[in-house]
Amino acid sequence: MQEQVIAVSLLVVESILLIATIILLLLTKREWKMREKALKSLQDTIRVLTRQQYFSTVMEALRSAKKEVKAIVTGTYPRDEDQMVFDELLKCIKEASLKGFKLQYLMPKGKDKLAVGSKFVNSGAEVRYHDGLIVYDLRYMVVDGELIVLGLPERVGEVEPTRVGHLVRSETLANLLISHFDRYWETSIEYREYLRRAVDEIRKAEPGASRQLIAAYLRVNEEDLEQVEESQK
Repeated sequence: MQEQVIAVSLLVVESILLIATIILLLLTKREWKMREKALKSLQDTIRVLTRQQYFSTVMEALRSAKKEVKAIVTGTYPRDEDQMVFDELLKCIKEASLKGFKLQYLMPKGKDKLAVGSKFVNSGAEVRYHDGLIVYDLRYMVVDGELIVLGLPERVGEVEPTRVGHLVRSETLANLLISHFDRYWETSIEYREYLRRAVDEIRKAEPGASRQLIAAYLRVNEEDLEQVEESQK
């Protein structure tokens, strides 16, 4: 029992140090004065999440959204054991979209990221890609400018799945993450434009490749390719 208490205590301390590090990395000189207020408020707002709790919390946060969601994710296609969770996540995105909420997702560039982008876009989210995005050791989602869900892999790596999460209620940290997100969003490339470029590259290498073959290779909807082709006419 005592060992469990110590383990939990260490996790909480680790969480506080982690969030504090994120704040320090994101702060500009002008924002530096906010650090004491942010760090002080974090001690009572951090909740450590297991992998299962992390995904449940992401979906609960989407369901509770009232205005907007901004998230930086890996864009890695789910493994077989995560497919059911991924399908449920898409349902949550679609439900939030139908309510008129703004859902923005940023992913690092890579043709293998188009598959998840296609799923998100066709569920009602906006998806963009950026080649300067780093998701090796941190992924996050900010809901309505106050609730943050942080995801961390077991080992550093873009393709490493999220193994542990942190739930934080902090407008100060949310504002810093939103500022970080918006800087990348402004210089990112929209899903269909990125898909068009990927298709052009494939057709240059394989001029005879059919729409069906390209869609299967990229794991995107054929309708997405059709829209891209129509926009080029």
